[in-house]
Amino acid sequence: MQHLTVLDSYKEFKYIFYLKNKKLNDYYLTMYNELEKAGHAGLMIFELNGGILLESEDRVIGGSFLNFHRYNHGILILCIFVDPAYRRQGIWKTMHKCIDKIAKNKNKTEIWSAIHVNNLPMLEALKTINYTTEFYTVKRNLQN
Repeated sequence: MQHLTVLDSYKEFKYIFYLKNKKLNDYYLTMYNELEKAGHAGLMIFELNGGILLESEDRVIGGSFLNFHRYNHGILILCIFVDPAYRRQGIWKTMHKCIDKIAKNKNKTEIWSAIHVNNLPMLEALKTINYTTEFYTVKRNLQN
């Protein structure tokens, strides 16, 4: 894939694939912060290698941020964010279809993601597009 590839569109917005650059990184940090504030994000421990921004000429309303190197046969979704004003309009599912296109282009056979345990609506939504639970991440707080 080239540095900039249009994968799909929604109204005046285009799903544009980027390899890691400053613009993508800035939106990743901003959108991840929004998810973290909402209690839907945890550790940011994997490197951002590329992603998709859903953008028009003057604004970005969504993003999918990816790591291509963590899994030999797969892509790791670091996070997906859709502006609240545009949710429940099929953007999230189309974002996954675009990720599938990227994965096939990179000869990947799996897509991985991590979802916060309290984000029950997302866990249910993922089942509708054939995700299965493979791991549980656990933590414990140290006592003083």
